[in-house]
Amino acid sequence: VKLSNMKSSPYYKEFDTKIDLWEGNIAQITETLEVLLAVQGKWKYLESIFRGQADISKQLPNESALFDRSNQLFKAEMERINAERNCLRALIVKGFLPLLTDLNHKFETIQKNLNQFLEAKRGQFPRFYFLSNEDLLEIIGQSKDPKPILVHISKMFEGVATLKVAEVGGGRANKSYEIEALQSAEKEYVELPKTIPVEAKVESCLKALVAGMKDALRRIFYKYQAEHGAASK
Repeated sequence: VKLSNMKSSPYYKEFDTKIDLWEGNIAQITETLEVLLAVQGKWKYLESIFRGQADISKQLPNESALFDRSNQLFKAEMERINAERNCLRALIVKGFLPLLTDLNHKFETIQKNLNQFLEAKRGQFPRFYFLSNEDLLEIIGQSKDPKPILVHISKMFEGVATLKVAEVGGGRANKSYEIEALQSAEKEYVELPKTIPVEAKVESCLKALVAGMKDALRRIFYKYQAEHGAASK
């Protein structure tokens, strides 16, 4: 505002070089901050995925490698800014804005490929459409751990509140789990005809669970029908 007032002053020509310089500096700082905040938001989202969920990195190796390189550049710049602690000197640096713009583009590419990956997972198991991207990433990113499945199972299957899961296998390093039964919110309990292993491809595990549910309910209906028919005779 002060610069605008100075530009409308009759004495502007005496200080036009300095006024124009500061006007340009402030415009560049504003633009750089906007891009920096956009990059920071995308980095924060992707960092929690590629650093906190090892299974996602394994399934998206190219995106993981691109994130690693971009992450190093971003952190180096953040450390430089943190050490500088001066807005003008930290942000008006030759090549910094193009670097941020390039990082923003790379993070957008990773995010786009990540969304396509999630869409492919939903295509393989349509009940994933009931989950948000964050919920689905939590399940896929910790696929051998049944806890995320237990947290979100009621969103995928309306009548199922939780699952009974048993720990099987070897020691702590080789823990594995099997789904044994279903339980509703009303504490109704349905045991599966055979246990279902919680495996790396969570969509395969859940497909097997659907088949197990159908088989279990079919057996219950047949048993009821047989007992009811015998009683009526």
